[in-house]
Amino acid sequence: MDEKMQMDVISTVVAALHMYGNEYTQMKKFIESKLNKLYLPTWHYITGYDVDSSLLMPVQYLISFKCEENNVTVFKTI
Repeated sequence: MDEKMQMDVISTVVAALHMYGNEYTQMKKFIESKLNKLYLPTWHYITGYDVDSSLLMPVQYLISFKCEENNVTVFKTI
């Protein structure tokens, strides 16, 4: 994932966290919708306080990070 895409993903996740708090379903819809518009479908979002993920896929479309108290994984399927 290039730097611009990383920044877009992170800023989208941060905006969703601030807008929806712990309403994960609304956050997921917002994040996936925005990223699908920016970078074409299909984007997926996994988050939670005590969540971990393991994915085997091209790293060019995958980012995992911690945002506030949440573990976040965002990836695009091709």
